Amino acid sequence: MNPVIPIVMFLLSTSVAFAHGGEDNDTPAPVATTSQGPRIEIRSDQFELLGALQDDHLTLYLDRYASNEPIAGAKIEVEVAGVKAVATAAGNGVYSVPADALTKPGKHPLIFTVQAGDIADLLNGELTVAGGAPAHGSGGDWLANCSIAGGAIATVILLVGFLLWRRRVSVIFGAQK
Repeated sequence: MNPVIPIVMFLLSTSVAFAHGGEDNDTPAPVATTSQGPRIEIRSDQFELLGALQDDHLTLYLDRYASNEPIAGAKIEVEVAGVKAVATAAGNGVYSVPADALTKPGKHPLIFTVQAGDIADLLNGELTVAGGAPAHGSGGDWLANCSIAGGAIATVILLVGFLLWRRRVSVIFGAQK
């Protein structure tokens, strides 16, 4: 057996690495319910606060840091650029505050005053709002697609080269017999 054949077969079999398995393809993928907009996450000894900017309001998720238990009935005051606003409860540990000042691109320092029962804390953070969305998706997707296409092109080139080499070898050795 020609020693080149196993090498070429190995190179061709590496495309299997791009295959996937183990998923149940009959069930639909979960649908994301939150936007991928600007986010802020702040932790202290008592609280964990996550904020997500959606349109013209900031949705806040407040929970206990130690247990990750949502905190309902808390009073949250948000200060941005010297302007204070009180968040309104929107569910179990979920709060909402108008955020017209946060929609402009740039870095926005935020100060949260949280009062939950007899526990109070002051949380500082910064929300970064990007200047605009990329025109054609993220760079990571483009890079992944290029690497897959590059692998496919390299495999085709190797296969064609191998077939041409084999034909040449068979012609040379076939003529000597």
